[in-house]
Amino acid sequence: MNRFLATLLIFILFFSCKENNKISIVENYIIDLGFIPSRGFRTIYFDSIKQEDLLAIVDKNGSNKIKIYKLKGELVKTISLNSALDSLQSIGTINYFNHDTIIIHSNNTNKFALINSYGNVMRFFDLNEIIPKSVSDNYNYYGISNEIGNLNSYYLGCDFNFNGKDIALNNIPTDPYKLKEYEYKKIINTPYILKISDFLSDSVKFSHLLYGFEKRYANEKAFYLSGPSFIVQNQYYIFYSIHNNQLYKANSKTMFANDSIAIKSKYGKIGMPGMRLTKYNMQNWEKVDKQNVYNSNYIVSVLHNVPTSEYYFIIYLKDKSEKGFTKRKFSVLITDSNFKTKSEHLFDDGVYHGGSALMTRQGLILQKNDLKNEKRITYCLFKFK
Repeated sequence: MNRFLATLLIFILFFSCKENNKISIVENYIIDLGFIPSRGFRTIYFDSIKQEDLLAIVDKNGSNKIKIYKLKGELVKTISLNSALDSLQSIGTINYFNHDTIIIHSNNTNKFALINSYGNVMRFFDLNEIIPKSVSDNYNYYGISNEIGNLNSYYLGCDFNFNGKDIALNNIPTDPYKLKEYEYKKIINTPYILKISDFLSDSVKFSHLLYGFEKRYANEKAFYLSGPSFIVQNQYYIFYSIHNNQLYKANSKTMFANDSIAIKSKYGKIGMPGMRLTKYNMQNWEKVDKQNVYNSNYIVSVLHNVPTSEYYFIIYLKDKSEKGFTKRKFSVLITDSNFKTKSEHLFDDGVYHGGSALMTRQGLILQKNDLKNEKRITYCLFKFK
């Protein structure tokens, strides 16, 4: 090996080790479930009664139960969902406050059930009885967040629905290209948030918020952009999108997002392009969408570390290997309370699943990919320098 190559190898190894030394595993949490967990139905919540972080996982494969664990693997509680399902028919989103305050929403029926630690339904109501049919017919509602500011309000995502009047008057285009144009005009004039106020009172109220939010990062040639996600920060909500690198801060009362903050990654530009309306894209929709997903860096989630007042951004990075999301390379970008970047750390070996990231009071945990035993999950608690 010549001197140049030897020097180059030492240089690469030095900086690789230097980067790895900035990340350390504080603890491994191994939980033997005894069942294959439902994807997407797991969350960390801080139990205000027990004053500890608990991991809630739903077993939908036959038993329809919520199982709540301590991070060290001890099963704390098993809660049956059967009583709630008798009324809801399906599970959309589950939000936890403590053992005795769990809210379940059904995307299919727009019904809610508040259950306690025994699985008993303490409160039930139907969104269709609160919102006039003339309004609700225009929208589809879906669960969007496990993070709620308080028990007086609840938030659902909102998407457009084909208006019954347009269908009756034959106003919906039959030409595929014009149909996409019609859908796009509907999307950019649709509110993204349904706020349900006085959730536990006898007079539940509602309001639609964030009309036309998509226009902030769309243009007239981009179609089928995903709506924003959000996190709760005291009296403010921080909205972000997979389509750009901007954070939008909104007051919880008005939900008006005026100011924006740019997040920059050292691994490249952040933002997935929207689907452009062309004949080629319409004929090769899945192929183009897949290319956009794997050829872009984009924000997957934003997590708030309450004790340190830091924010952790999970960013999927360009990955032409297309191994799937569980093994996709990603970075963890850490900012202070004002969203100024403190550090960014690369995970590119496929060992951890970026989409599994959860925040505890002790710090960030990531699930380790373990395909040999799907009934066991391993989370690693990380410390970043």
